[in-house]
Amino acid sequence: MKKVILSISVMLVSAVSFAQFNDSNVLQLGGSNNSSVNQKGSYQDSDVRQQGNSNVSNVTQGINPNNSSASNHNKADVKQIGNLNNAFVSQNNLYNEAYQVQTGNSNQATIWQDQLNPTAGNGNDWAKQLQTGNNNKATIDQGTSGNEMPTGAPFSAEALGFVSAVTVPFMPHGFNDALQTQVGDFNVAYTSQGGELNDSKITQTSTAVAVSGANKASHYQYGKDNDALTTQNGFGHLDNTLQIGNYNYSNVMQSGNNQTSMNVQKGNSNINNVTQSN
Repeated sequence: MKKVILSISVMLVSAVSFAQFNDSNVLQLGGSNNSSVNQKGSYQDSDVRQQGNSNVSNVTQGINPNNSSASNHNKADVKQIGNLNNAFVSQNNLYNEAYQVQTGNSNQATIWQDQLNPTAGNGNDWAKQLQTGNNNKATIDQGTSGNEMPTGAPFSAEALGFVSAVTVPFMPHGFNDALQTQVGDFNVAYTSQGGELNDSKITQTSTAVAVSGANKASHYQYGKDNDALTTQNGFGHLDNTLQIGNYNYSNVMQSGNNQTSMNVQKGNSNINNVTQSN
């Protein structure tokens, strides 16, 4: 049996773990940092490092969001350098991994991977977030419960009707992959994937000096083996991609300023390519 909990902190850190083979390592340097690690299950690993002031990191594996004790082989690695950063990881059920790195101030990164039924697709998620700059926000939600459905603007009523006709999240669930990389200030990225073998990648580089110039990208994918990619450089860009079905592909590349792309694909084997610049 192996159980290791190591916590080194200037201000406040707490860690709770249950069952076998849980590891938690927390290092905090600075002032008023707060880290909470709560693990329940087996073979879980958590490593949190925070440097700066007033950073918050909360890693919960195997309990939330479904309050389930069925959790295996989850890993989480959070690194925050700067001030007032907030990173949250919650994983449940089988082979999930999460990795977050934030450098700068007032950034928010949330990875929320969950699965209500641990036998459906095994929930083999992998999510990775990288943010450098200030006031960036990135959220990834993969699983068979907890996914947000797109509502209201920017999608049309017809597109929202497509979503309401399917069960969200789509079953089964496994082997989803999501990556969000943001550089600069005021970037916003969101990914919601329900199904299996879906892949989402959002890369944003912002030159914005105010929140009004934020780049925003959102991916909603429900089905099997869908792929969505968004690359935005500049400021004021907006991309929203909704894919329902199987084997759909969307690639959006926007550069310059104030480009907008709305993409809806329903069915199988659809291909969408958008390139805009000014």
